[in-house]
Amino acid sequence: MLVAQVAQVQAQPKVVVQAGGEKAQQPPVPQEAFSVVMPPGKRAMTLRVDTLLAVGGLITPGDFVDVIAVLRIPENPDTPTKTKDVTTVLFQSLQVLAVGALFQPAGGTAVYEIRQNAPALNITLAVSPEEAGLLTFAQANGKLQLSLRSSTEKDRQMLQVASWDTLSGYVLDKQGTELPVPYVAVKPPTAPKTEEKVEKPKPSIQIFRAGREL
Repeated sequence: MLVAQVAQVQAQPKVVVQAGGEKAQQPPVPQEAFSVVMPPGKRAMTLRVDTLLAVGGLITPGDFVDVIAVLRIPENPDTPTKTKDVTTVLFQSLQVLAVGALFQPAGGTAVYEIRQNAPALNITLAVSPEEAGLLTFAQANGKLQLSLRSSTEKDRQMLQVASWDTLSGYVLDKQGTELPVPYVAVKPPTAPKTEEKVEKPKPSIQIFRAGREL
C-alpha cells in the first residue's frame, strides 16, 4: 500500500505557472524525496527510542504502532520536583514513516540484527500537528515505548491508565488471581475554614450630627 502511494504521487505531474501566465510541467518528485511518503495533513516527527523499547528494532517503514509512555507527573503544583510515575497508552495506530534513514519497506534478518546491536533507533512517525506537540511534551517528561500493531488492525480502543488497581482488576478478571496490591487510603475532603467575624467594640460615647450617629 505504501509503495502504491509513492507511485501514485510520483505519477502526478506538477503544474507551475510561469511569468506571463504560461503553464509548464514540473518534473515529478524523485523517489529519493522523503515527502513522497507523507500522508496528507500529517507531519513527520522523529523519536529516539531505545532499541528494546522499539520492539527490539523489528519495526519497518509502513508499520503502525502504539505509543506507550511512563510519565513523571508532579504530585503537587507547588513542589514540581516531587513526581509520581504514571504509565498509559498515549497514541494508537501511528504510521511509521522511516527507521533511521530508511523510508522504504525493507526487512530481513541482517537488517534486524544490525538494529538490535544499536543502543537506540530514530523512528519517524506521521502525526497530526496537535499530536506532534503532545508527543514532544510527553518525551520531555517521561520515557516512550512503541508497541507494534497488526497491519489489518486500524481501530482504536478506550484504555485505562495502568496502575496497581487496573493491573489487579485485569489479572483477577482474566486469571482469577488476586494480587496483594498496596491500598492507598483516600482522605475525605475537608471543609474550608470560615473566618470568624470580630465585631469592633462600639465607643461608649455616641456622637450625633444632624440626627445621625457618627
